[in-house]
Amino acid sequence: MNLMGVKKLIVIALAILMLFPSLQSKKFEENKLPSKEDIIGFLSAIQEKSKKFFSGKGNLIKDLILFSGKMNESSLENAISEFYKMKGIEYNEPAIDSFLDECNFSQEVKNSIALLLYAYINVSTNPNKAESIFLLAYSIKETKYYLEKFELNKTIFGPYGEIAFGGKHDDEYSNYSFIVDFGGDDRYQKSCFIVDLKGNDGYLEMKAVNDTYVTIDENGDDNYTNVYSINGSYFLFDLNGNDTYRGKICSSYENGYSFFFDFNGNDLYKGLNETQSFSYDATSMLIDFNGDDRYYAGDYSQASSQGGVALLIDFTGEDMFIAGNRSQAYATGGSIQGIKGVAILINFAGSDLYKSGNYSQGYANSLGFALLLDFLGDDSYNARKFSQASSNAMGAAAFIDSDGINKFKHGMFCQGYMLGSLSLFMNNFEMNGSERLLDMINKLDFNFSNFLS
Repeated sequence: MNLMGVKKLIVIALAILMLFPSLQSKKFEENKLPSKEDIIGFLSAIQEKSKKFFSGKGNLIKDLILFSGKMNESSLENAISEFYKMKGIEYNEPAIDSFLDECNFSQEVKNSIALLLYAYINVSTNPNKAESIFLLAYSIKETKYYLEKFELNKTIFGPYGEIAFGGKHDDEYSNYSFIVDFGGDDRYQKSCFIVDLKGNDGYLEMKAVNDTYVTIDENGDDNYTNVYSINGSYFLFDLNGNDTYRGKICSSYENGYSFFFDFNGNDLYKGLNETQSFSYDATSMLIDFNGDDRYYAGDYSQASSQGGVALLIDFTGEDMFIAGNRSQAYATGGSIQGIKGVAILINFAGSDLYKSGNYSQGYANSLGFALLLDFLGDDSYNARKFSQASSNAMGAAAFIDSDGINKFKHGMFCQGYMLGSLSLFMNNFEMNGSERLLDMINKLDFNFSNFLS
């Protein structure tokens, strides 16, 4: 991986916010990491643009042509037909027409739902997961204005048990493939594509096993329990609300992908083991943009990787991270198809608390790479043995806190310990001029693009 690729990874939120123009306060130079000025400017731009990103009217006709690739056949009826074809379901066109007549949607709502259907078809069939994230975010941005203004009095279930449009009442859904719900405090289980516009909702046992799941929740204080992927893909966008995430959250196994984005709210993450961005021969990415958040977990959690990629980013807020062993940027390459493990925990701003067990807060072995990077705030760190930039057996670990009056507590073999490996511990320094980390990473042979292509 080249030097510029590393810098892009460190500021990966630029890409995660999709469609946003360059946000840093100045262009990164070839041999320098982001400065404090860069980070402050970056966070200010994030907060300003995140308020506007999901607002405004989209050009639905143009977008439908773009997504469907068809000039004259991009109606909701055709989108539903394409959806049934993807699912391998034999359908009857009069049944579809009768179903849509009952819904009585406006043309803007029809176009919005059609755009979301095409977005779901794309993420289900597109092997490029990074591109899928961009297109999903774009479809949310373009349809939100029209959908949130519409009200449906009753819930209408489509033919073949695959599609449902929810009304203003509290509904329960299980084993549906495509749901757009316009109101109510709803409960979902084992449903592939969900757009929920209003209400305090619950999502239970949403496991993407050999399948593609998408959850888009636009408003409400929501509860998520056991939401992860096994050899499938899970995309979650929660736009507003003080949410609670319990159990296995943003975990991935066996070539699976889990991409979770929480944009606003003071959120609670509470689980046991293998949660909050855990990866086993897979890719997990958990990003929380705003709010004072609390993360509680057991072992193998909070950016923990076994032969895969695990990334946790928290942008702003006074946050708390409590975890067990092998957590908070733990990576091991293992022997899984020769894949090298990557674990990165980035916290941009806030006076935060980190507490973990052994092999944590930046630990790597067996060709793994682990990085804990905290930019701004007065932080407190508590860990046991082999932590805070500790590595062995050809691993590479880095612990960096670039600002603030920080407190540390740790056991043996910490803060730069290494045995046949590379470790880097840095506390309270200006990022500009710190080439040691770049030099260390530049010597490694990780190919991150393999995980996202």
